[in-house]
Amino acid sequence: MDRNLPLGIACFCILLTLVSFGSVRPTQAAPLVTSVQGTLMDNGVIVIQGSNFGSKPAGSMLIWDSMESGRFQPDWSETWSRINSDNNRHPRSRYNAKGSFSSPSSLQGFNGGTDSPKWFVQYWFKLGTDWTWGTGDTGVSPVSNVKFFRLWTTGSDAINYVQAWHTFLNQTSTIYGVENGSGLVYDSGNAHPYTNPYNIPKNTWVLFQWQFSDGDVNASNGTVKWWINGKLAISKNNLMTRSSSGGTNYKRVSLAGFYNSWGNSPNSTAYIDDVYVANSWARVELGNAPTYDACTLREIQIPSVWTGTAITIRLNQGAFPDFQSPYLYVVDESGAVNPSGFSLSGTPPVPKIPEAPFAISIN
Repeated sequence: MDRNLPLGIACFCILLTLVSFGSVRPTQAAPLVTSVQGTLMDNGVIVIQGSNFGSKPAGSMLIWDSMESGRFQPDWSETWSRINSDNNRHPRSRYNAKGSFSSPSSLQGFNGGTDSPKWFVQYWFKLGTDWTWGTGDTGVSPVSNVKFFRLWTTGSDAINYVQAWHTFLNQTSTIYGVENGSGLVYDSGNAHPYTNPYNIPKNTWVLFQWQFSDGDVNASNGTVKWWINGKLAISKNNLMTRSSSGGTNYKRVSLAGFYNSWGNSPNSTAYIDDVYVANSWARVELGNAPTYDACTLREIQIPSVWTGTAITIRLNQGAFPDFQSPYLYVVDESGAVNPSGFSLSGTPPVPKIPEAPFAISIN
């Protein structure tokens, strides 16, 4: 700086410099995948190497239920469906969950976990050919007020996050939001055709995924993202999810599936598969496009070891016909994802260690 500048101008320059540089805040870089080693086969183990993976709290993947054992995982608090062996999601799948509102319960699906400030939840579902939407009011048309996702505390708080279809009001969009908090709203219906329940095709598997965080008490800073078959349908960061009047506890997965608020129905079968519940956003997925947002098929992966530079997963091939087409994505705890997918095509296997020659001794 010129020592001959007038004092006022010099002070202004110093202030401007402080403001300019003070406003720059470092941001954490997105995950970067540099290599993958391992056996590219369903249920094979691979190691993902790179940087900026961050950390994933131990035990944060609470439930992964593919039903392939022929029974439900014991970690669920409740299950409201039964194991089923037909209508499977892909050729390698043998089982799924099947439920019908005509059974003694008006619930199909699961709940579980303990109260936590963050969640990533997914499930695949298929509406049966007998599913029929109603248009009547309470007690007249049962399948017309259907909740399909809910986060609620294990305590007695009234406040909860919920998503539902209200066809009894002739609504052709999804209702979502916080009951006894920031309120419920109808989405515009423009983000994805399936936000309109009438557009959801029967006999077709559909993927729902959620990324949720509770906000501060009495503050409108709770967040939610909802993807349908990989396309972002809802993204909000202004939800009041905890309040002095509605309750201050964090939430758990109260419903992953379907709840018919108005009782049983003779025509309402649904299938559910590959349910993943974690109180952490950090995750690994395979997608069918070179960028995360362009993917229309995603398959969640199952991690066993997670460090800032290496992740070990057990591969879930899901609906992919092979491992030559998928791209690999690492999402960190903040929700950041590698901007370009890492293609698994041409990934070399781990070199096999030669066996020692037979019947040779060394003195």
